[in-house]
Amino acid sequence: MLMFAAALISEPDLLILDEPTNHLDMYRTDILVDVLQTVGWVNTLLVASHDRFFLDAVTQQTLFLDRIGVYRFPYSYSRAKGFMYEK
Repeated sequence: MLMFAAALISEPDLLILDEPTNHLDMYRTDILVDVLQTVGWVNTLLVASHDRFFLDAVTQQTLFLDRIGVYRFPYSYSRAKGFMYEK
């Protein structure tokens, strides 16, 4: 969390998080979600995560990557996943 706090203090244009909720309990995950939702100066948040609830809470666009290509949807994870399977 110290590295995360240091990153936020530097006011980045791009914040990359790789599995940010892996070792967090629900309470700390909720704090992370609250921070990411209220920090308005992060222009872009790139998240790799298996936590679909976290993704739905903090994303407004979703990218899916596979062997064929990259698919971009202007939705949170769950809604984008629905559109992905319609293709």
